[in-house]
Amino acid sequence: MKILYSILIGLLFITATYGKTIFIEPSGDYAQIDTSDITLMKVLQQPSNSMKERQKIANQINQNPGSYSPCVLLAAAPYFLLSKDFEKAATLVIGAIYRAAIDVRIANDKTLGDVTAIMRMHAAEFCQELIKTETDKKNWENALTLAIQNFEKWDRKTPRNYDDRWVRLHSLNAFIDPCFETISEKEKQQIIERFYEELNHVECESDYETASMEDEYYFDHKNRTFYYTESKLSFHVPKKIKPIFDYSSGKFAGDGFTIPDYKDSSLWVDKGWSLEKKSFQWKYELVLSRLYPNETLKRVTLKSDIPCYRKRSLDRENTFVVNSFYFAKGHFDFEFELTCRTENEADLVEEVMKILNSLKFY
Repeated sequence: MKILYSILIGLLFITATYGKTIFIEPSGDYAQIDTSDITLMKVLQQPSNSMKERQKIANQINQNPGSYSPCVLLAAAPYFLLSKDFEKAATLVIGAIYRAAIDVRIANDKTLGDVTAIMRMHAAEFCQELIKTETDKKNWENALTLAIQNFEKWDRKTPRNYDDRWVRLHSLNAFIDPCFETISEKEKQQIIERFYEELNHVECESDYETASMEDEYYFDHKNRTFYYTESKLSFHVPKKIKPIFDYSSGKFAGDGFTIPDYKDSSLWVDKGWSLEKKSFQWKYELVLSRLYPNETLKRVTLKSDIPCYRKRSLDRENTFVVNSFYFAKGHFDFEFELTCRTENEADLVEEVMKILNSLKFY
């Protein structure tokens, strides 16, 4: 986050030879970006300022969030966590990250792809530092869930009185070209509306126009067939499961799938490759020898006749369960990891088995 903050306070920098740092003032269009609200963020981050003063600034930001850029909203959130006001903190965190994601799309600059990732990382860091008890952790998770559900409502009623070009100061293009193009307010609103649709899991045909079979991962959404092109593996994706699509790059994140109708559920696929051919039996025996008391392992029979096992791991509270399905083919191996609540396990394991029974190497 330090890199992002350094850029946002109005200075772009590069490291020259001999270890010296050269500061470059923004020029051209970048010099016109209003970053005046960043001074408040500097106050919040300065330990020499009194806690009373910083808390006052945080309250000021929370009372009028539409006047501040996403990074300023995020900087105010920890001060509400300190007072265990999880609802306000979560609203600021989700508002900051989601508005940043929207501003990145408005900028249409591929070099900005890591901005929201950096913000999420920073939020995770201060949450880990400030949330200590299991009760607080649960309250925080509930507040985040509610903030996500209410983001569209919050965003519609909260004006955008900050300069949405703030994010461009994090662009690598700022070193190359002092000029950039902007879009109309109508086009911006279209981007915002599409973001709302994505939060509500509304799919559009145009979402997939930029995806290609030449990519590492490809989803034919009409036939609901997902391709791991490097390994020549394909499988059918049930309607309850949705591949994660990166709208900023127009490509699929091949290791992640969401399950919209099931709370706290996810499916991740780990793919490996080695110079030597993978041995399923060796991996099966290795895992069998390392099982914990709350784990079970058994072979699974697939329609494709590919050897597969299912490892089931249950948490101590019997609340969450992880099912890992492993199989190998040639130099590749794959592990489908399903995490869900125990009450949803039977339904979701059935969906994953549909995937595994559709495996093909084309």
